[in-house]
Amino acid sequence: MQPFAKELERFTSRTGIEVELVEFPQIGGWIGEGDAQGRPPDLIVSQPGAVAELAANGHLIDMDPFLDVERLRQDQSPYLVQLGRVLGNGSDPSADDAFYGAFVELSVKSLVWYPIPELSAAGYEVPRTWTGLINLSDRLRAAGHTPWCIGFASGPASGWPGTDWIENLLLAADPAAYDSWSAHDIGFASPAVRMAFERLGRILFTEDFVDGSVTGTYFSEAVYPMIDEDPPGCWLLQGPTYMQQYIGTDPIGTQTDVFPFPPITNRSRGWVLGGGGMVASFADRPEVREVIRLLLSPEHGAGWAGLGATLSPSRRFDPSSFRPGAWGSFWRTQADLLRTALDEGTFRFDASDLMPSEIGGDAFWKAMLKYAKEGPGSLDEILADLDAAWPDDTS
Repeated sequence: MQPFAKELERFTSRTGIEVELVEFPQIGGWIGEGDAQGRPPDLIVSQPGAVAELAANGHLIDMDPFLDVERLRQDQSPYLVQLGRVLGNGSDPSADDAFYGAFVELSVKSLVWYPIPELSAAGYEVPRTWTGLINLSDRLRAAGHTPWCIGFASGPASGWPGTDWIENLLLAADPAAYDSWSAHDIGFASPAVRMAFERLGRILFTEDFVDGSVTGTYFSEAVYPMIDEDPPGCWLLQGPTYMQQYIGTDPIGTQTDVFPFPPITNRSRGWVLGGGGMVASFADRPEVREVIRLLLSPEHGAGWAGLGATLSPSRRFDPSSFRPGAWGSFWRTQADLLRTALDEGTFRFDASDLMPSEIGGDAFWKAMLKYAKEGPGSLDEILADLDAAWPDDTS
């Protein structure tokens, strides 16, 4: 928050508009119906699913009258802008074609972290397919190594790292099914989603494949055996760009690096899963409009680019803002990957963050913990329970 606070201080000095920051401890920054009916903040930066729910319940203002949405479409992408024009299930354009949310930050989630020198010294190559990734895991185990670092613990939000696994596995196999699932046109028990769970099970439930307890290891600490132990206590970790803030800057590019989550079929080649936050407004006043314009400007975030936070959704963001050195190069590479995917239409947003909060911010998280604890025999019940939990009014 500190770099952002300094940006706001400069904004206040320039405009006279004072901004008070309130940080939500839960991942996603969900504001519930009760909060919205009480004294909501003027603005929130939250997940699209939360924004859609608040808009559907009539709490948010339409930003179309004071934003150049067509310019924003050019700056970001038609896909990202369309996500700001949805209600309910994450796919249907709003009935009044209003614009309720705009992205101010993004991350890349289709990444696998690995120890560079050890992988190279052992003669292993970076895998380019899912089959290659499983083969690498088998070879590591056969050599006496633990292939995977995985942690699903995250306080009240425990389980969310597991949802990223399912989303990556589905997108890497069948992007069309991913879109249908995100929109709730197909359910969790559909064959494509079930297969994503089963592919994750190949890793979770193979003996000696995972370091420690999946449900007991905090997601940000799962990487420590990879970077702190010699030889690494585990060799592979599926995680987003912002894992860098837990790894630190020095190891990036020398001790640790990433490769793209590999495709499972040719249909998924080049697809990128991502997350992020969009700004939405409960109030329409001149000073609120000015803060929104600040957050959507290509200059927003330049002061902390590459500090382990997020990426700008704007194609006008100055890449020289990233610091020199290996870690600056890492962030520039991820920014290029994100921009290419947005330009080519191969970026997809985190599905659980598009879903109603009862699912994406609760039931899905708990389902991942149950799957990891109880094993493949629990899958039928898990998928049926998730489908049954979906709110009727958004089905």
